[in-house]
Amino acid sequence: MASEEAVLSVILIQVRDLDDQMIEHERMCISRRIGGAPFRVHNAIGEELKPEFLDGATGMIIGGSGEYGVNDVASQVWL
Repeated sequence: MASEEAVLSVILIQVRDLDDQMIEHERMCISRRIGGAPFRVHNAIGEELKPEFLDGATGMIIGGSGEYGVNDVASQVWL
């Protein structure tokens, strides 16, 4: 019986302003850490996140700016 190789399907949820200069840097760092495997990117500030985004995903990484935090009342608009 042949073994099936797991396919990596990572989603990066970025919580950054759309003009944040660190967007591409963060994406490059994630790419390097997951060995260059392709990954999907969604921005919690620039788009409505939907549960369907997780379909087929084997992992999710949440990245972003210190400008937003789940503990900060001012940030709860995007939660």
